[in-house]
Amino acid sequence: MKAIYSIILLFCFNFLQAQIGIGIQDVRGASILDFGKNQINGIVLPYNETTNNAVNGTIRVDKTTNKVQYYNGFNWIDLTDSGQIPANMYINNNDEVADTQGVVISDTGDAQAPGVLVLESTNKALTLPHIDNPHLTIVDPPIGMMCYDTVSKTIAIFNGLEWYFYK
Repeated sequence: MKAIYSIILLFCFNFLQAQIGIGIQDVRGASILDFGKNQINGIVLPYNETTNNAVNGTIRVDKTTNKVQYYNGFNWIDLTDSGQIPANMYINNNDEVADTQGVVISDTGDAQAPGVLVLESTNKALTLPHIDNPHLTIVDPPIGMMCYDTVSKTIAIFNGLEWYFYK
C-alpha cells in the first residue's frame, strides 16, 4: 500500500509547478514569480555596500555610490548613474548572518544561491510588475524600484532621482 501512495505522490509532483502570483489569480507563461498588472508597486532592490558570496545576476543598490548594480560573476556593473537615497529612509546596517537562507522559490529542489529572495528554475523566470508609465504613475518611488513599463515595453529602474529604461 505504501508503494502505491509513493507512486501516486511521485506522479503528482511531476505535475506541480513552483509558480507564485502576487496580485494576480493565474501566473502567466513561464513565470516562477509573477505580479498583477497596473498596480503601482514595483520590486525594491536591497541597499548595501558589501554583498558577500554574490552570484551572477545579483542586483542591488550600492549605498556608497547610490547606483543600481548587478554582479556579472567578477565585478559589480553600474546600471544607473548615482541617485539619491532620501535622508529619512531606513537602511539596515546590520551584518547578514551567514548561515541563514532567505525566501527560496524553486522548482529544482536544491537552491544553493545566497540571497534574501532566491528564484531558481530550469525553465521559468521572474516577471516584473507590469505598470503603465511608471515615471508618471508612481508618486515618490523609492531608490532601486524596478518594474516593466507596458507602454514603452522597457524595464524601468528608479535610482532615487530619475528613471532609467532598458529595451
